[in-house]
Amino acid sequence: MCSNKLLKTLLISFTVLLMPTQLFADTQADMKQAEQYLDQENYSKAFTILQPLAEQGNVEAQFYVGTILFIGAGVEPNYEEGLKWYKAAADKGSVPAQIRLGELYKGGVGVPKDYQEALRWYRAAAKQGNKYAQYQVGLMYDESKWGFQNYTAAAIWYKAAADQGYAEAKLKLARLYARGNGVEKNNEEVLKWVKSAAEQGYTEAQFLLGTVYEDGDIVKPDYTEAIKWFQAAAEQNHAEAQLHLGMLYKEGKGTEKNLTLAKKWINKSCENGRQKACDIKDTL
Repeated sequence: MCSNKLLKTLLISFTVLLMPTQLFADTQADMKQAEQYLDQENYSKAFTILQPLAEQGNVEAQFYVGTILFIGAGVEPNYEEGLKWYKAAADKGSVPAQIRLGELYKGGVGVPKDYQEALRWYRAAAKQGNKYAQYQVGLMYDESKWGFQNYTAAAIWYKAAADQGYAEAKLKLARLYARGNGVEKNNEEVLKWVKSAAEQGYTEAQFLLGTVYEDGDIVKPDYTEAIKWFQAAAEQNHAEAQLHLGMLYKEGKGTEKNLTLAKKWINKSCENGRQKACDIKDTL
């Protein structure tokens, strides 16, 4: 049996992605009642209402029933039945169900690992415009461990997700441009996508943008900008950014030397597990 918190997280995570579904008036009333029970974490009563709706072909109910059965809240867990309902909803175009199947087959949760099936279901959701699924498809084409490496396809799907504001996809796309994998090497595109992700508050992108301005490999070195972006990442507890920021204060690059701030950020980096920072702090 799973915790109510876990089930609720799954239901919320996937149902927010559901496409609008036209329901008959009585079905709407039943669904409203079921959702009230879900909000109250009374999953057994919700299941009693949802199961007949699922059997009548209601896609949203099928997804809910699949989740309740698969997780096992208010009912005995049943992977086989849960999978059946996920597939029923996914076959009718439910994006959350398609994504859930992708996750299950990718991770081997309740089913044998099957990367081909994972990719198939992620692609189904990605083709409907879901940015998370588009990112996952890009990832499976990008990384060799899944067995489908195709950088050109990865770039296409990362771009689709990036155009919808998916920060992780922006950073992955930037890396393809930096290496010339699947796209022509293009430093302007690298800077464009890393900066776009950083401006969204994505910590890793903020750190990388700091290194871009610090190293000066693809743009003229700008330590003031480097400090700005290292600071943004450091405040989100990025250990490497904290170290870089501390060193810039120590060396007086882009700012006046400030050993107090240097110690502050290098100490924080050390506390967050960066051994190099621990070695340096003892010398300050």
